[in-house]
Amino acid sequence: MATPTDSDIKTRIITHMNHDHARELTHYLRAFSGLSAHAARSKPTLADVSLDQLTLTTATAGGGLETHTIPLSPPLANLGEMRTRLIEMDVTAREQLGGISDISMSGCYKAPRGFDAVVFFLVATYYMQWAALDWVAAAHAAATTGASGGDLDWATSAGNAVWLFWDAVFSALGAGGWAGYVMVVQAIVIPVLLIHIVEGIWFERSRLDKHDVVRFEASWWLWMMSVFFEGFPAFARFDRVVAEKKRVKEAKKH
Repeated sequence: MATPTDSDIKTRIITHMNHDHARELTHYLRAFSGLSAHAARSKPTLADVSLDQLTLTTATAGGGLETHTIPLSPPLANLGEMRTRLIEMDVTAREQLGGISDISMSGCYKAPRGFDAVVFFLVATYYMQWAALDWVAAAHAAATTGASGGDLDWATSAGNAVWLFWDAVFSALGAGGWAGYVMVVQAIVIPVLLIHIVEGIWFERSRLDKHDVVRFEASWWLWMMSVFFEGFPAFARFDRVVAEKKRVKEAKKH
């Protein structure tokens, strides 16, 4: 059997990295070439390898290519050492980037179900109730004074029904009817928003950044929306998905 030439080995390395390890290439570019996460994900390609350096390219906004050279220190004795060095470089790069996990969640999202979906619905409903306070009050006023004329249109009827429902509930509780409902909804809106905004900031830093979910990509928006409406349940669901991915990855090693 013929011994692989350096050219054969180089071709296999380049093909394998570009086909299966684009994520690692982005880590190299961010940690060793100083690129932003967004720039590093712009079609990263391993163009060439040698005993003392890697040559990578990324796409530019104008449609061209930008070349990035990453030195290998110390240089390799032969290309057969390249696989081990590339693995070591990825570990080092992830550490330098703040401890990025070996589990990627880029492009991965799991929608809320069961209890999570209930929380999502309740919080989303609260936000809508707060946003609709003036509309509901105006609809009730129109229905009461007949300002809408004759038969009520569906919007006025719906708004008036909401007003009557909450007025009845808060009156039964001895909490001041509609006025009491408005006071409660308005009193908690700032704390609720602040809590969920802080949770979103922490979620991005402790989860999304760590698992290669780049800001503003589709999965980033989906997870951030979940945190905004759910809070803690979204954290727990994200962690469960990561744990399952890790379990599958470990199983493949055996």
